Parts: sequence; structure tokens; C-alpha cells
Amino acid sequence: MRSSGKRFFLIPLVVMMSMLLAACGTEVELDLSDPAAPAITQRTYYTEEDLAKDSGEFYGQEEPSGKTLEEALYEDDPDLEMFEETRNGVKYKYTIDSHCVKNTEDASPYAYIDTRTQEEVYMADSRIIFSGKKKAELYNYTHYMTDSSASDTSLDDTIDFYDLKVTLPFKVYYTNGTKTGSKTVLFDKSFAESEERCVAVSTKARYDITEITVKMEKIVTDFDGNKLVYSTKTCKNGKTYKRGDRISISSKNAIKVFTINGVNVSENHYMFTEEGTYKIRIVLANDTTKELKIKIK
Repeated sequence: MRSSGKRFFLIPLVVMMSMLLAACGTEVELDLSDPAAPAITQRTYYTEEDLAKDSGEFYGQEEPSGKTLEEALYEDDPDLEMFEETRNGVKYKYTIDSHCVKNTEDASPYAYIDTRTQEEVYMADSRIIFSGKKKAELYNYTHYMTDSSASDTSLDDTIDFYDLKVTLPFKVYYTNGTKTGSKTVLFDKSFAESEERCVAVSTKARYDITEITVKMEKIVTDFDGNKLVYSTKTCKNGKTYKRGDRISISSKNAIKVFTINGVNVSENHYMFTEEGTYKIRIVLANDTTKELKIKIK
């Protein structure tokens, strides 16, 4: 994604639910107005009833812990501050966690570095990538209820609200979220159970792009255990490929949907480890769609 000389900004992301599902509500603000120093502020909301519950019960553990959720939170962080707010007639107490993040050196898809502590933090089913002074690609994906959980519980039964607010360095031309300002977009919890990633694009030229590139890569492992791309060719509809091959997709537009056999894929590539027939579906921000059906043997 090039940024020099062009005013565009593209964000593919889906809300990070896996860490948050125990809470009654969450607000996350991602300030990317300075892409070189992206900041995350998270507010986590609890009702008085939930704070009084046994923490083991609240977190779905088999045995009670013997301490309330509020006691457990303060035990984890004696300096924790709680604030009060009423939303939709419900009284909540909430905590605030705010810090800047940056890439890990190895660009791990499941880690970021907290610049406050310089510690590497791993996030299940999530990916955050930030780089460059005017290039801030945020890719944060969790499709908790459909991909990672066997539960049939609806997200509506799990949390009261989940709001993700993103502030961009440029004016937004298109988003599948809700604009709350020329550079600010709001996404709600509906995206956690949707096929769509959260998307924002800042120029019509970027939004109008219809080209989608789909490659099939052969992967080899070196002596240090690193996976390397040995060869690449265009992935064609109806063709047969081998186990261990990896599909890789790209577009200069935002990729809004990437599913394989109807299941969301968190990154823009996927390695096939089992034989079978696979249906690939890719949808761009402007709804340009590409569908392929391949076999793996």
C-alpha cells in the first residue's frame, strides 16, 4: 500500500472481541491521526450486579473463585481506577486503558508492542499492523462467535454494546461503518457476527479499483523453521492444488470480505492443510466480487 504523493487511507479490520466478551460493554478508540504513533484507548463497562458476582462465575470457570469480580479486578491492579456512567438508563462502572502500540520486529500476526512498557503482547485471533509515517494499516480481526466458538450464544446475549471508533489522518470517502466526522468512523458490535471486515477508504480512486489478485503459493521451510514462498502462480477456478499450498489475495482497494467455504479468514492468505473442495469468496469495498472453486489433494 503506497502512500507517497497520494491521499488515501485504507483500513481492513473486524472488531477485537475475544478479550472483551466477559464485559458488559466496551468502547475502543483507535487514534490513527498520527500513523507513526497509533494510540488505543479502551473503556470496559460493568454493571454493579456483575461486579458483585463471583469472578469465577463471571468468567465461566467451573469452580467459584471465592472473590467478587470487583475484588479480582483490584487484586490484579491495586491502582485500578473506576468511573461511573449511565448509558440507556443503565448505570455502569468502567475502567480505562490507554497506550500507544507498534509492530513487533517479526511482524507477528498475533502480537504488538505496548510502547508504554515495551512488552510484547499477544492477542488471540487478532492482528494489528502499523508502519510508516503516512501508512497506518490496521488489521484487527476476530470472528469469535462463528469461527472460534462452538457456542450458539448470540453476541447480544454476551455484551450490551461494543463500539469501535477510529480516527484517521485523512478524510473518509467510503466506509461500511458510520461516519461521525470527516475523519472519524464508528463501528458497532454487529461486525463481530458479520462476514464483513470494518473498512474505511479515503479516496474515490482507491474505492473504484476492481482488480483482485489471487495467487497460489508453494511454501518451503528452511533449516530455522521459517516458512518461505518457493513459487507463486495465479490461482485459477476449477484447478487442483496440493496440501500445504497457500492462497494469497490482494487488491489496491479494501478487501471487505474473504471467506473460504463460508468461514471468515482473518488474514489475506490461507494455507490448505486438508484435502477437499474449497469455495473462495472475495468482496471489495465497492462490492466487486470474485469467487473461485478449487480442489486440494
